Amino acid sequence: MTKEPFINNDFKEAVESHIFGNLLIKDTYSPLILGIFGPPGEGKTFQLEQVCRSLDIQQTIISPGELESPNAGHPAFLLRQGYLEAGSIRPDCATLKPAVLVINDIDTVLGNWGELVQYTVNRQTLYGQLMAFCDKPNLVSKMATKRVPIIITGNNPSILYQPLLRAGRMRILSWIPTVKDKLLIVSRIFTGIPETQLKCLIKKYPGQPVSFWSDINARFREDQLNMWLKSQEKSVLLRLLQSRQEKEWTGKEATFDDVKKIAHTLSIVDIRQKSFVR
Repeated sequence: MTKEPFINNDFKEAVESHIFGNLLIKDTYSPLILGIFGPPGEGKTFQLEQVCRSLDIQQTIISPGELESPNAGHPAFLLRQGYLEAGSIRPDCATLKPAVLVINDIDTVLGNWGELVQYTVNRQTLYGQLMAFCDKPNLVSKMATKRVPIIITGNNPSILYQPLLRAGRMRILSWIPTVKDKLLIVSRIFTGIPETQLKCLIKKYPGQPVSFWSDINARFREDQLNMWLKSQEKSVLLRLLQSRQEKEWTGKEATFDDVKKIAHTLSIVDIRQKSFVR
């Protein structure tokens, strides 16, 4: 039986408060930016998507790769364009659809990585544009626009430009799931396994993020798919490909032994725990 994914209540309340505070209150004191920071693979982006979906909030997403360009000023232009788009009336609806501007993994492109970082004009203009949004959220490039809440995700806020993190501009939400959080998340992934057994597995791999358990589920389904493919005639598979009809997942659900076996395998080949430098 499929269950709704688990969303931590504190996480949900922080996102909802940020969105409502910026979109509903006329003379709001809410900072324009909510920064969600925590270890990689712990579900920041996924939970944000679920909360926005539950509120029917449109996400205008900018990836860190879009903020890199050899052309001076282009990334800041894309940032302004995304903000204006999020505050505009959608062509497919007669009214303004509430929206947020989301920048994922912002520290990968704007973080201070010491000797690895190149201080470019684009970095300066991006920081300047983000701070301009905070100071004048209803005016972008001399164009009046709706106030648009901004949500950024990342791993380490300490390597970002500190004036941007000022309380009036950004509220920081630290997301590090507890063992209880992980148990609730993982129990929604493996619905057929008792929580007592899942708890034992989570304690066995305390350093593994939430994505580790999602990867186990993906590996299990991949193994099931390979078994199904081997049982089919190639001509049947080719006809299915040519029909372009997607099949619903009909494989069995993972058992405790399945998860235990794959967890052991993935923990051995976990490249995050290895060094390839000699």
